Amino acid sequence: TSKHRDAMIAWVALVLVWSAPEGGYPKEPVGVATSVCPSNVTIHPDTCITGLGFARLLHIDTPAACCATCVSNSTCKAWDLRTDGGVTQCVLKAMVGRTVRSGPNQNCTASAAVGPPGPPTPPTPNPPPRPPPPGPPPGTLTLSDMFLGVGGAGAVVQRDATVSVWGTGTPGTTVEVVLGLGRRALGATVTASSTVNSTGGWMVWLPPQPAEYNRTLTATAGTDKAVTTVSFGETILCVGQSNMGMQVGPSVRGFDADNATAENAGSVRYTGRIFLHSRFSRWLAAVGTSDNSTRWYSVDSISIKNFSAVCWLTGRDAFDHLGGEVPVGLAMNAVGAHSIDSWLGPDQLAACNITTPCRPTQPNSKIWATTIVPMQPFTFGTMVWDQAEADIVCSRETVYPCMQQQLVESYREQFNASFPFIAVQLPGYVEQAFAMRLEQDAGAQRVPNATVTATYDLSCAENATNGCPHGNVHNVHKQPIGQRLALQFRRMKLRELIVSEGPRVIDIKVVPTTGGTFAVTVMLGVVTGTGPLQLMPTRNCTECCSGNSSDFDVSSDRITWYDGAPAGVTSTGERIQFNVDAPITPKYVRYTANKIFPQCAVANALGLPAMPFDMAVSE
Repeated sequence: TSKHRDAMIAWVALVLVWSAPEGGYPKEPVGVATSVCPSNVTIHPDTCITGLGFARLLHIDTPAACCATCVSNSTCKAWDLRTDGGVTQCVLKAMVGRTVRSGPNQNCTASAAVGPPGPPTPPTPNPPPRPPPPGPPPGTLTLSDMFLGVGGAGAVVQRDATVSVWGTGTPGTTVEVVLGLGRRALGATVTASSTVNSTGGWMVWLPPQPAEYNRTLTATAGTDKAVTTVSFGETILCVGQSNMGMQVGPSVRGFDADNATAENAGSVRYTGRIFLHSRFSRWLAAVGTSDNSTRWYSVDSISIKNFSAVCWLTGRDAFDHLGGEVPVGLAMNAVGAHSIDSWLGPDQLAACNITTPCRPTQPNSKIWATTIVPMQPFTFGTMVWDQAEADIVCSRETVYPCMQQQLVESYREQFNASFPFIAVQLPGYVEQAFAMRLEQDAGAQRVPNATVTATYDLSCAENATNGCPHGNVHNVHKQPIGQRLALQFRRMKLRELIVSEGPRVIDIKVVPTTGGTFAVTVMLGVVTGTGPLQLMPTRNCTECCSGNSSDFDVSSDRITWYDGAPAGVTSTGERIQFNVDAPITPKYVRYTANKIFPQCAVANALGLPAMPFDMAVSE
């Protein structure tokens, strides 16, 4: 939205006026209100306050009333009075965040903060971004790089969703955008118009369109014209650090997933059907108006080499499931060894009380400002997130759920979408990975339509010469991960009634045995048609399911933990049982915590592993 674009860091700032169809999209501002706030509220004239609102009150339409409402609410720290589509609403915010000048193109009529100001603007990245390559002359009509392609490729735009299209032009001119019919003549020709604002930006909205390849999108302003080809289909945004960045290959770099040669050879079947988008370092030919603004390109045996294996395998499986009739666009943003704060904006970090970067050499919000913001507000249909390793290094496990929640909520708003969020849970590689698995899951539970996908059973436990060439932290077995993510996509995005993840713990009972030990029974939720439970050797296991202990452990005080004996499945197929030799009746049970590399996974009949847990025993 225009509010988010105002919050961009200076080198990527672009303020747009929105021209929208009737029915509630933002329109021109009505100016700054002159009413005076109550004396105990600090007024910020001619400003809007960035950040998500926790309440939007339509019946309060004056600055004084909005201010008074904020003061009377203990949660409220700031407010904006906004006019959207001719309707005024009072927006209450739980944090002050940063304030930005509204100017003539902002849709806030008044704004104020309660209490101290928010955190300062994050530092300029060091080294600073390279100057952009020469762009079009000032005033030239353009479409955003997000709608352009190279090498004959075109953008993939999310089907069945209202999407924005934007670009630049001469201030004050009118831009008319026409979406033509595709080969199958699905949908209808669409025409929309916008006036270029004082900073040279314009934006229009297109109504939902069905899946279709190769539709012509034309923007015209007087004698100036910009033309591109777009397809409407499923779009997936893939973000994370090095496990997301691991390549399909085979690449010169060599940081490739399993089965690189075969995956590369098979990619040519999808040329002109699946399209890719990435940072320019992955495909130099795709650079647009700057290094951080890139264009779409088609998949082939060359371009696929440096693309994310996780993203590719997820999208390819989704494409195949859709029968090849729905275009798929895969956009990756992967930077190794970076913590989650690099992908969050200042307001989101402030919401979690994060004021310093995880690593001093990696300024907060750097990746967000330089490479995420240039894509906004492009509408994506699904988001896949593969990250958390770097946050273990700076011991931020307990605050990770807050930051993941902020990531999901802010990206959904900034990308104008309510997409499903699917996170890849950490495999085994260090002891602290178990705690982070739980926090990843906890973060997903905080927001709707979000989940995590377990991968502890795919841990890479060997050395570089025996199957783990990139170290234990980098699981090279990406094919099953892509399959699991595609299942989540089908359930969450396509709304198919399928089981896409393993069972979760429901209840735990402990009873003493005649031999002086304790019998532990773990009940898991088994969906009809996916039972009975089974015990499966994990990939690269050494003891597998024949060891002297299971992947369960117990404790009475959360200080000392005792490994459970080998586990078994009960006759009903819905419970796991094991004995444990402990001096005191166990009160807590964990799963996948006692071994860095789990050995024997509990799974449903589909082979999907049970979710890790740390749970108290029922009384």
